[in-house]
Amino acid sequence: MISLKIIGPRELETVKSRKTWGEMLYQIAKRNFNHVPYDDITHLIKNAANANAVIHVAFNDKKPAGFGVVLHRQFIIKNNKTNYMVFDVGCLDAGIRRQHVYALATLTAMLRFKLGSLKRLFHKAYVLAIFMTPASYQVYQLPYKWIGTKDLNPKQRDLFEALLKAHANEFDLAYKGCGYPIQFKTWLPCDTGIDLNYNSIHSHIFLEKNPNWQEGYGLPVVFPLGWRNIFTILMGLILIKCRRKR
Repeated sequence: MISLKIIGPRELETVKSRKTWGEMLYQIAKRNFNHVPYDDITHLIKNAANANAVIHVAFNDKKPAGFGVVLHRQFIIKNNKTNYMVFDVGCLDAGIRRQHVYALATLTAMLRFKLGSLKRLFHKAYVLAIFMTPASYQVYQLPYKWIGTKDLNPKQRDLFEALLKAHANEFDLAYKGCGYPIQFKTWLPCDTGIDLNYNSIHSHIFLEKNPNWQEGYGLPVVFPLGWRNIFTILMGLILIKCRRKR
């Protein structure tokens, strides 16, 4: 039986609890990624303890089997603060993939982020994801997204650049500019081709935009949380729940 537990400030009140959860995440991460710095796990735990991140831990028959992290951030452009979420890292052990474990959790997190505050409800909000593999890119398909191409108008491009630069500065990433993938030296996925459908149109898009993905390059994508995407998220949640009831 698969279950999810949300880890936040309440679960991380003590030094002992932070250490216990941190070690659990580290062991899961090492099974799914190469070159995982323990300091990064400590950073994730600190963010969750300070309510700047939400960690979803997956259990399979009560055994830790994966986790996903959503960060809550702001960036400033033209003296205005703009809210955004980051799908920071996510992994599942091979035995429970393709069971919509995190799709439900992350789509719900996007809704809560947009609808949980009057300020975000009536102002612009965004989601940033950096996809490391074609398989991960296929999971999150909303009708309106920015991939940093020439299709962006000047205002969208400025927002894209400001958001990516803020994220790159926080995590010391080498961001070359709009339209360029970001190379990672750590957190490199172990199973890059599992369950990959190369005939999918989404796979073709990913491979076109990020041809060197097997060398550790990630494709940055920004999802504006407008009503078109919100409606798609709602329909996606309904579809996932219907599939689970079958």
